[in-house]
Amino acid sequence: NTSITGIDFGDNCRLKIIGNFAFEQCTNLGGTLAIPVSITALGDACFQKTAITNVVFSKDGNLKTIGSNAFRDCPNLGGEICMPASLESTGTYIFYPTYQFTSIKYDLNCTMSTISQSTFSSELANSCVMDTIVLPSSIKQINNYAFWNKKFKAIKITSPDAPKLGDRVFYGSTCEIIIPHGTYFDYTEQKGWTLEYRKRLNDGVNRTIERDNVLYYPVTDTTAAVIGCTDSFTGVVVVKDTVHAFGKELNVIQIDSKAFQNKQISGLDIKNSHIQTIKSYAFDYCSSLSGIIEFPSSLKTI
Repeated sequence: NTSITGIDFGDNCRLKIIGNFAFEQCTNLGGTLAIPVSITALGDACFQKTAITNVVFSKDGNLKTIGSNAFRDCPNLGGEICMPASLESTGTYIFYPTYQFTSIKYDLNCTMSTISQSTFSSELANSCVMDTIVLPSSIKQINNYAFWNKKFKAIKITSPDAPKLGDRVFYGSTCEIIIPHGTYFDYTEQKGWTLEYRKRLNDGVNRTIERDNVLYYPVTDTTAAVIGCTDSFTGVVVVKDTVHAFGKELNVIQIDSKAFQNKQISGLDIKNSHIQTIKSYAFDYCSSLSGIIEFPSSLKTI
């Protein structure tokens, strides 16, 4: 339908449900869409492929569920989006592939436990770096690609219990991830928290370990990875088999992806280490690296 250009629910709206595909492909339906207080559910694809520019959820509303693809393929949709406290669950791809949001917020009293697949994902990188996103303590799981290509100043997770992460949840955003004080190792033990994310975790404790110009970072509470070297170092990198930090002896088991990328190191000595894995691009563009590298017997994967 190309004739509908706007919706006015009125001040005394009693409507509770906007059903599946209700306004799908109303391509001239534009402007700001204000969801009435009375609405408890938005169906699948109910506003898919419309021209709306903003969605406003009532702060004191009763909205509990948003169906899959509810606002999918709305090319003009952007601005600030505030997920309400009443929200309990959402389907997948509800805002895909929007990349014009300036801010994404969740009411911290929200009881929703899962952020669904590709909720805010987009094929294009977001058009701006958004303010810090704060996730409520109720969130226990964040599914695949939930914030794919969204760039934030920071990501703050308020729960001391780390949510499970799906694949590439925060892909495209390289900001720090702020978590409650002293919870780093609790987060590293949870599913999906790869070293890429662990290096960005900030629980108020600096966990980068420097030994003889080589930088290490905890992988678990018993193991560590080599993540690089100091900027000015140009000598031979000697990797230790263990590093003592935070009152523990950490076994050094891997060299991280891009650890020495573009570094001017002249050599690598890992023959006495317990390295098991050397990740991709670990020595990418190391033009000064030369000589013979002896691999330890512990090495399993390059």
